[in-house]
Amino acid sequence: TRTHEAGFGYEVVERPVEGLTPENAKKPTPKVLAALEKAIASLESAGAKGIAGESHLMWPLQEHAASEAKVPVYMSAMLQIALLVPAHHTDQKFVIVTKDVEALEKSLKAVLEKHGIVFSPGRFIVTGLLDGEAESPQKLADRLKAMESQNGRIAGAIFDTGDLIEHADKVRAVTKYPIFDQVTLLDYFVSACSDNPFFGTSYRSGDSPDALYTKAMRRLLSPSEAYLRDMKSKIDRHIKIGVLRLDYSYPPIPGDVACEASYGYQ
Repeated sequence: TRTHEAGFGYEVVERPVEGLTPENAKKPTPKVLAALEKAIASLESAGAKGIAGESHLMWPLQEHAASEAKVPVYMSAMLQIALLVPAHHTDQKFVIVTKDVEALEKSLKAVLEKHGIVFSPGRFIVTGLLDGEAESPQKLADRLKAMESQNGRIAGAIFDTGDLIEHADKVRAVTKYPIFDQVTLLDYFVSACSDNPFFGTSYRSGDSPDALYTKAMRRLLSPSEAYLRDMKSKIDRHIKIGVLRLDYSYPPIPGDVACEASYGYQ
């Protein structure tokens, strides 16, 4: 779920924002903004390295929260658009699934441009949830696939609602589209703050010789094939990343972009 540790794989600290409701999130009162600032300070004091919002309704609070926080703020899965737009050709489109289609369509251009993202008309297809889709991801997946024949090349979907996070894996499996939600956003941030699990030396335990030795031993003494087999997820073995290389040859080693041992996939 959106605020449960089991939904991520790392520690989650929660703080309620006193007085914040779905109704006033779009236009919060000074009292609510003060409560937001208090909650942010409390999370930072608790050691949070980044701050997220539990609901897509908190997206309008992104700018104010980011201005008050000392750590990064990720209020909405929509922030991933900043990475997706430059990575795809202009004829590729993204489906945004949200609960409030009208509000998002009205605000999307202004919000994206405020955050430095050039808005391209027709690049984003905003759609709501039809009856039964929140409970049946198969119905949503089938509709997303049908959209491609009507709208052109679909590059992926962004789930701008926490209700669909638990169904993202099902939709990915059926559509073969990359699905972006609040969890993929936070995983991206956490991976940049975490020890690489696949190669190198572990510094998680400070200068502990035992911690440093354990990872080095796995890297140096494991047979190559077993090493790769142990690191790759059995679930995601079908995922492959292509790497363009310069026109010269060298044997890739862990840590190189062209080496499988640098990742957990092919």
